[in-house]
Amino acid sequence: MDDRQLFWISRQSWPKDHCGQNVFLGAAVHEIGAAMVPGWTGGEPTTTESLYGLSIGDKPLPQLTAKPYQREDVRKLLASRTPPIDVARIEGLRWERPTLVFPEGAWEIGCDMARAIDADRLAAKSRLSAVQHKIRDGLATGALKCVLRHPVGGEFSEPVSPAAWNTERIHNRFRFCQMDPRDPFGSGVAGDGFRLIFITRDSLDAFKGGPVPDEGKQATMGGPRSEAFKAKVKAIMEASPNRRTHSKKQFYAMAPDLTHNEVDRVRLRVIQDLGLEKIWAAPGRGPKE
Repeated sequence: MDDRQLFWISRQSWPKDHCGQNVFLGAAVHEIGAAMVPGWTGGEPTTTESLYGLSIGDKPLPQLTAKPYQREDVRKLLASRTPPIDVARIEGLRWERPTLVFPEGAWEIGCDMARAIDADRLAAKSRLSAVQHKIRDGLATGALKCVLRHPVGGEFSEPVSPAAWNTERIHNRFRFCQMDPRDPFGSGVAGDGFRLIFITRDSLDAFKGGPVPDEGKQATMGGPRSEAFKAKVKAIMEASPNRRTHSKKQFYAMAPDLTHNEVDRVRLRVIQDLGLEKIWAAPGRGPKE
């Protein structure tokens, strides 16, 4: 876990305006996310940014081309599932890496797990980015107002000029919710001269009262569209537990409003819930993909 994640999970230690007139930027991110971004879970700021990258398009990375660390990633994923899939480890000479021997179909299952995790991480990153840009736009137009405070405490500054938010360089300000008023467009994240960012409570409440984006524009895991699709997938697999009757392309066609990654994520979760990996996730068991 890096410093960014540690900061965002430590919400109980975030600074506050004890007069209640201003809201720390970190807390404002969660308020705006919950009010204005469909599918917001609260875990977006702490989501791991790295991806497994174990797929080429819709297909698993060929095992023969996988690097040793990727093979180890798949082994760990298989060990983490319920029930776990054991991967044999054959030790070589002292200076050689152990050889991992995956049971039939296990590599594909692990790659599917990685693809679903990557899709979740990308969706979380997209939701977080949406919130950051909403806040940037609100501050740049004056719909939101922000003030600054020394990290130790003290009085709040006068409202920061909207021009200070008329920029594309904003992600560093959200890392630890600080900015340097002497160099507002710098790339730093904290240090001497940096001040904590607060949003005024009145402007935040008025901003959250604006229109909520159309749910259909951002289908997310757990939303009504993916839940309806999940029910269809579950019914298909329960009706045919011993034979795979649908290819990935057929599942994609069933859910035109979801991305392929979202379809894969739902499909894999249903397979795991029903314990049908050997039939529905193993290669060569059904229609051509």
